[in-house]
Amino acid sequence: MNKSKAASILGISENASDSEIKTAYKKMAIKFHPDKNKDPSAEEKFKEISTAYNYLLNPQQEHQQHHFNPFEHFAGFGGFNPFDGFGGFEANSFVHNENKIIQCQNTVYKVNIKLKDAHSGLTKNFKISIKKRCFDCREKCNTCNGSGKIVTQRQIGPMTQHITNMCNLCRGSGKIRKDASTYTCGTCQNKQEWDEDKKVEVVIPKCVKSGYQIIMKGLGEQPIQNEKDIPGDLIFEIIVDNSDDHFTRRNDDLIYKINIDLKSSIVGKILQIPHYESLINIDIKTLGIINPKKEYYLMNLGLGLKGKLVLQFNVDYPEISLNDEQVLLFEKAFESLKL
Repeated sequence: MNKSKAASILGISENASDSEIKTAYKKMAIKFHPDKNKDPSAEEKFKEISTAYNYLLNPQQEHQQHHFNPFEHFAGFGGFNPFDGFGGFEANSFVHNENKIIQCQNTVYKVNIKLKDAHSGLTKNFKISIKKRCFDCREKCNTCNGSGKIVTQRQIGPMTQHITNMCNLCRGSGKIRKDASTYTCGTCQNKQEWDEDKKVEVVIPKCVKSGYQIIMKGLGEQPIQNEKDIPGDLIFEIIVDNSDDHFTRRNDDLIYKINIDLKSSIVGKILQIPHYESLINIDIKTLGIINPKKEYYLMNLGLGLKGKLVLQFNVDYPEISLNDEQVLLFEKAFESLKL
């Protein structure tokens, strides 16, 4: 190896700076790494560019190429390692975190309630079944020494590639079941899994909105691989039907739509509104002449007695024609009312 050949391999000039050498090597190392490049010649090319890189940075130590560690030279790249994500390629050895704790998945139940239930609030009782896994009848897997991983090595020129696979015996858990022929578990009687039934009380507040969640810690998915894993939560998601035969919800207001005739819109009428609390009687004459484009409010009679009861009127106008005498009567009435 000489300087001209090494520079040619990396595609740079013989006078390239250390920074340019490192940049060129980084790009080519990523391109020709055998874990990413499946071309049969990629491994040999990778060795070649590694040798060239080492020569250009340390030409006086060419005879020590077999000690070359490409990871020593990446401190200048802010910790960049071109082999990250290449399927377990590391400069030294694989370290498996067998104590890693995971959060199990949550279990979500949707609870459908009526608008009337959202008005008053309610309590519902549920019977749930939680699948439990026994950890007392398991012991450390000797095949992987409790790590859940099997590490094999492959030599690639001056470097060692470490390939990590899940242990097939314990399926990555690091533990296997004790011999049931000689051992009886006092916790599960060698069943390993069982269903635990629980009764839970779900208190749904007044004026609840769709999407509201009631969370019960630790009652979701239970640990399967590691007893130190954190159980998931049981989540009740409330879905509210925001309309019924009488009312429609608008935030905390209850909208009540009423059809009346023209006469009632002027002279009034006694209405009965089937409110959730009790029957409401109202003479709409107290509201004046009804304007169908206007909303009329009864305060503190909305959802949960917090919002408003909103009256929306639709006036049915008669399809008639007035004769001159009838028109005169209306004109006199309007004059007397100063309309």
